Amino acid sequence: MGLLVAGLVECVILFVAILRFGSVLSYFLIIYGSLVVLTALLIFWDYAAPEGTEASSEYSLSKAWHDENKPKSSTKIASKVTPISTVTSIDIQPASTVSLAVGSTLQFVATVTYADGSSAVITSQVTWASSDTTIATISPKGLVTGVADGSINITASLSGITSPVINLKVVALLSTTAAY
Repeated sequence: MGLLVAGLVECVILFVAILRFGSVLSYFLIIYGSLVVLTALLIFWDYAAPEGTEASSEYSLSKAWHDENKPKSSTKIASKVTPISTVTSIDIQPASTVSLAVGSTLQFVATVTYADGSSAVITSQVTWASSDTTIATISPKGLVTGVADGSINITASLSGITSPVINLKVVALLSTTAAY
């Protein structure tokens, strides 16, 4: 620590000399002062002396202080862990059989119920599934798109819990244009 303080005092003296004398001498003093401070910092913060060299007495003192004040291996760090509530059920809306035209979209919403009785809407956090993606697809955010005529099942799952199955009927709209 003494070397670091000495380096800082020397920098102050160099700064005063630069202000007083200026010119080429000031550049020399800036370089010299920077090297002194850099050397002091490297010695002070170096925790391991290079192999084959002997550590200075100042290094030994700062390392000894560090070793005495570091946490012992038996030191325990207490932390508070908030457990995540267990998912008990998932409900999706709309909850009954739904019809959708080919090319149209429909937004589904997922609500989970936890073991503690609380609930939350987590539509984009569940895994959505369509029983047949050639009839209708569902995005990770619960948006269903009708692709072709037919019926499919939609479910949502999270943490090993799956929602009740919702039946979705995709219908092709009849053309209103008459052929002549």
